[in-house]
Amino acid sequence: MDIVGPIAKAGITFIGGGPGQGKTLLGLEIAMTKASGISRCGFTAEPGPVLFVGADMGEDDTRNYLDMLMFEERELALANLQIQILPTLLLDEPEGVQTLRDLIEESHAELVILDHFSCFLSSDGFTNRELKPILDCLRRIRDDGVALIVLDQSRKASTARNVVQVPLIDELYGGRQKGALADRVVFIKKDAASNAFIVKGAKGRDAGFADFTLSFGAESGWERLDGMPQHLTEGEATIAAIIATAAHEEGRTISEIEVASGFSERTVRDVVARLMFYQQIIKGPIKRGREDVYMKHDSGIGNYATRA
Repeated sequence: MDIVGPIAKAGITFIGGGPGQGKTLLGLEIAMTKASGISRCGFTAEPGPVLFVGADMGEDDTRNYLDMLMFEERELALANLQIQILPTLLLDEPEGVQTLRDLIEESHAELVILDHFSCFLSSDGFTNRELKPILDCLRRIRDDGVALIVLDQSRKASTARNVVQVPLIDELYGGRQKGALADRVVFIKKDAASNAFIVKGAKGRDAGFADFTLSFGAESGWERLDGMPQHLTEGEATIAAIIATAAHEEGRTISEIEVASGFSERTVRDVVARLMFYQQIIKGPIKRGREDVYMKHDSGIGNYATRA
C-alpha cells in the first residue's frame, strides 16, 4: 500500500540523488502532500500527521522551501506537518534513536521523512557492521506501523558502478544493504538541458509507477510534465543516432559505437548510461559475442533538441 501514491510505500522508501538534484524539495513536497492531501504532481494521500527531520539544511532554507510549496487549499498542512532541524541527531546511537522515537510519539506521525541518510550516521563508512544500527532503527520504526522516507545521497554513476550492468540500487552508498531493507527505492535526477527532474524506480524493485518528469518553479512549485526530456548534447545525439540507424532489432555494441563515433570507450559508456536513464535506448535481449547490444527505445529516437 502507498502512503503517498505512487511514490512512497507504507514501509521504508529511499529516495536517492546527487547534490542539487531536488531530493529535499521532493521530500518536502511529499510531506506537504501527506499533511494536506493536496498535490499538483498527481500524488495521492490521505491527510495525516507528518514529521520531517532535517539534518542537511538549516531552518531558514527549509522555511523558504516550504513557502514555495504552500498554495491555496493546502492550509491543512500547517496543522499536520512538524519540522525538526536536528543536525546532531545520530540514529546509530541509542540516544539519537530514543530522541526520534519520542518525536514520533509526540507528533503521532504516520509518515517520517529523514533528510539525509549519512547526516544521521556517526561513521564515515558504509560496511554492513557500520550500517546495521541505523538500519535496525529504521526497521523497528517501520514494524511499529510508521512509514519512513529516507532521502539519500547517491554516488556519481561513473564511480558507483558500471551503470549498464549493475543494479541502479548501487548508486546509493551501502546500496545492497539498503535495498534489502527498503520497500521501495526511487531516484531523482535533474536534466541540465531542460531543467526538468526525472523520477524513476530502481530496477529490480517494486517501482510502483512508470518513470515520470517534474518541473519546479519558485511561484508554481512542483508540476507534472508529459513525457521525458528530449534535450541531448551533440555527443549524446550522435551516439543516439548511431544506435537508431542500426538494422531493425540489431542494435549496436559499445565497441561498434566507439568505431562509428570516434569517441573513447569511457565516453561511450557514460553516454549510453545517460541515454538509458532518459529512456532513449534500451539494452537488447541478446548479446553479440560477450558484448551487450543497445537499441533505440520503442518510443523511437526522433528529432532531438541538442544543446551546445
